Amino acid sequence: MAAASCLSWLAALSQGGCAGMLCRNHACRAGAQPIRRSPARAFDTNTVASGVNMSLDMQEWREETTAIVNELLADGSNPDLEYEIEHHFACQDFDLLEKAAVDLFKAGFEVTDAEEMELDDGATIFCFDATTECKLDIETIVADIEKMLPILQKYGVDYDGWGTYFQE
Repeated sequence: MAAASCLSWLAALSQGGCAGMLCRNHACRAGAQPIRRSPARAFDTNTVASGVNMSLDMQEWREETTAIVNELLADGSNPDLEYEIEHHFACQDFDLLEKAAVDLFKAGFEVTDAEEMELDDGATIFCFDATTECKLDIETIVADIEKMLPILQKYGVDYDGWGTYFQE
């Protein structure tokens, strides 16, 4: 698969190791093939405060979710177990990120503490995850994304996709 150029905060964090996690923009576990957005396809995007074009196209998120789930299952991950699904968010404005985190919590998602990090270009961003537990069910994961996107768009927070860990 051709590699699309993609710099995400999660990819930068993964260099420190999130061993075992498979995310949409990169693969963190050893030997996994990256799942990447096709650079040739245009998506409905919204420029958010972080300056990143966040896709609002639910068909794109459905396709990427399907690809991640199918790859995990093809690798032998157990379809009968509950998985912790980590949805990843980033923004250059901490106050906006915090407001989005509060709204996501009110919408029923568990949220992690925000972290500050510096990107390769020297820019500072803030990031956090919202987690859920479910089986590797495409419709459930896509429904969660559909709930999240309006909140993120409201505050200009970037949705950087989701990931989970392989389970035997």
